[in-house]
Amino acid sequence: MKGIRNGGLPSCKVVCSLRDILVEKKDPAKFEQRVLDRLHAFFDALLVHSDPDVLPLDATFSRIRDITIPVIYTGYICEKCSPEEALILRKKLQLHPGEKFIVVSAGGGNVGYKFLHTVLKAYKLLEIPVHMQIFTGPYLEEADFHSLKNLIIPGLRIERFTDNFPAWLQAADLSISMGGYNTTMNVLAAGTPALIVPFDQNREQRMRAESLAGVSSIMVLAQSSLAPEVMADNISSMILLHKRVPKILLDGALRTEQLLSQWIAHGQIQ
Repeated sequence: MKGIRNGGLPSCKVVCSLRDILVEKKDPAKFEQRVLDRLHAFFDALLVHSDPDVLPLDATFSRIRDITIPVIYTGYICEKCSPEEALILRKKLQLHPGEKFIVVSAGGGNVGYKFLHTVLKAYKLLEIPVHMQIFTGPYLEEADFHSLKNLIIPGLRIERFTDNFPAWLQAADLSISMGGYNTTMNVLAAGTPALIVPFDQNREQRMRAESLAGVSSIMVLAQSSLAPEVMADNISSMILLHKRVPKILLDGALRTEQLLSQWIAHGQIQ
């Protein structure tokens, strides 16, 4: 039950923390009724980690007006990096001012081989000098990882992952990635132009990328029509864009902390 009490202690408030997009269900009506029943029985508030001007909750949950507990948009949650960290990284990589640098990533790597292989082939078609760093993700099959490594030429680097990905994106002139939530948020926070190739198994990645493309320097490409020539053309145009942090709510973590602290101090959330 919401507002749980434990002996003589004050009641414990229960908050639901939600991403911007709900995955699709076979029976949406049944699912939404179950959600409402659970929210009203067990939760005191719903925090949505999104910007309502970009992706409101009712884009994927039609019965938002039937929610009786507070529904509060916090803004997106993303990890940010300082420009100073990016400069240090570029110096470490021996990149001179003006040299173009691309960071390519495939999330966990489970389904990234075809995408990464296409990017590698596109790199060889570029007519401008570009440095490229590829992060395959830790779960790419070992055989696929070695297959990609065999395609490496001067100007290209490939690794499984990094523990400071935001700094790499901040240092980059262009990001090429699939459309996972965390990577997309990192791209927005860095203000780095991006080519995004969403995973098409469900609507989430494409829906988010297309919604954000209208307010940021993101171009969305389809996996079904992806070819090295298409990728090379888009790289050549997108890498000329300047960095631009979009006017989107990106302080979701801080806003969430403020809301919960306010609730603890004053007994209410607004």
